[in-house]
Amino acid sequence: MTPCVAPRCDNFANRPLRRMAAPSFCAEHRHDIPGFDKLDQPLESLDRYADWLSFEKPNLRRLTHVAIGAVGSAAAIVPAAFLAAPAIGGAIGSISGLSGAAATSHGLAVLGLGPIATGGFGMAGGTVVVTAAGSALGGTLGGVATSAYVGADDSFAIEQLAEGTGSPVVFISGFLTERTTEWDGWGRLIRTRYPEAPIYRVRWGAKELAAIGSLVGFGVAKEGFKKILLKQALSASTKAASKLGPLSGAFNAAGLASNPWSVAHARAGMTGAVLADLIKRTNDNFVLVGHSLGARVAVTAAQALGTNSVGEPRLQSIHLLGAAVDDAGDWQSLNHAVTDTVWNYWSRNDQVLGRVYRAARVGGVAVGHSGFNSSFARIRDRDVSKQVASHVSYVANIKLR
Repeated sequence: MTPCVAPRCDNFANRPLRRMAAPSFCAEHRHDIPGFDKLDQPLESLDRYADWLSFEKPNLRRLTHVAIGAVGSAAAIVPAAFLAAPAIGGAIGSISGLSGAAATSHGLAVLGLGPIATGGFGMAGGTVVVTAAGSALGGTLGGVATSAYVGADDSFAIEQLAEGTGSPVVFISGFLTERTTEWDGWGRLIRTRYPEAPIYRVRWGAKELAAIGSLVGFGVAKEGFKKILLKQALSASTKAASKLGPLSGAFNAAGLASNPWSVAHARAGMTGAVLADLIKRTNDNFVLVGHSLGARVAVTAAQALGTNSVGEPRLQSIHLLGAAVDDAGDWQSLNHAVTDTVWNYWSRNDQVLGRVYRAARVGGVAVGHSGFNSSFARIRDRDVSKQVASHVSYVANIKLR
């Protein structure tokens, strides 16, 4: 490290491994973080995150047009990040139905998700998100990760839609519903179960969700195309994918970073880790409600919070609607994350999860299509097949338990 070259700044900057003529600025003057003093500060409420992340110093990196590396301020805390990585990578990897070393390796790979050009954040992205879980939540490492993520996803926002008393309810949409501006359906669903609660909405991953919406929405709208999709997608073979026309590339790339499902899947995990950090900074106990990939955001946030053994659980209940989450795995951290119940509402009629998701995830079965089937006491499945006929009809047709 080396002293920051900004006038009258007492902070330090990362010193490149190779000496460069360009000046080195600290993380504050690079706008990698909003402020060193802010990183471990609490939040009065979730929607105050924007004030918390507002920058206190000018961006001297931009003013001097200095070219910098991708790791940024996280380099100063690399030892702590790598100590946390195996445990947190394993927790997040278990969402994909793996365990042990396989879960750790897969979890870290998914968090990084390859080079930026393919929709991921590279090795730096994986490291940053990993530090936002477990004991890092609500502290300096979580603050660095949250600042980096919010800066990378300009669609991320948390807005309060209704005031109230009691445990706040936070809902997270999935694809095909993320552009909805009115919230009558969500309001009815939530108010019926939690009539007095404050209600917040998380907006996230607009680019990734739009890609998934284009992939699936066209098939939903066109019945002829839909029949071909549902018939051929499960095999995800080159021959089958060739019949899907403009979507063939996506299915040929199943399991790769270029697959829109994989990119959005990883983005949801990153969003969940950041949501967990913000929740940890408040004094409230929350209820999470998520649909589709928004349910994956909720699950990842809960698992990150569940790995933190300090204090009581910060989540009262979780409601998962058509969850785009693989069904196999160790759900101990999810079970430990709530004081009440994780309710999973699933429908065998959900063909987006039953066919398209399985193809894109190379055979993975979503809990929104068949349930968790977990032995943990706080994780409960609810078959809503009689009420739910499609992936986008959960909100309008079910009641929360």
